[in-house]
Amino acid sequence: MNKKEEIKKQLTEWFNIMLAKYTWLKIKYEYNEAKECYLVSFYSSSDIEDSDFDKDVLEFEEIMDNKYEDYSPLFCDNERLFKLSPKAEELMSWTPDIFANEAPVEVAKFDLDESFVSHNNCIEASQDEFDYLMMAA
Repeated sequence: MNKKEEIKKQLTEWFNIMLAKYTWLKIKYEYNEAKECYLVSFYSSSDIEDSDFDKDVLEFEEIMDNKYEDYSPLFCDNERLFKLSPKAEELMSWTPDIFANEAPVEVAKFDLDESFVSHNNCIEASQDEFDYLMMAA
């Protein structure tokens, strides 16, 4: 594995950890041939200031600097230090907070009559059991 592939592997493993830990995070990155390194930019859904996030980034950046020196990735927020191309890879958390401002969903209740239950080989459940199952879903 060459150095570029090794760095990408280490970056993507770290990105997965960070995206699981910080669900508000979006990451864009790409390899820049002219600079001979990866460019990484972090984005948040709002002006989130998270000292744990900053600490995690600084620690990882130091590890990468010590290991890869001049080939170490460059990191910034919102492309403030460099611009990424439209071909940059974009990663987001698997649990985005897109429903934060949505109204609760109403669940419709209905009764199944005996002929439907027996014809469709359904298991009968009491209304209380049905309500419980609907709340758990």
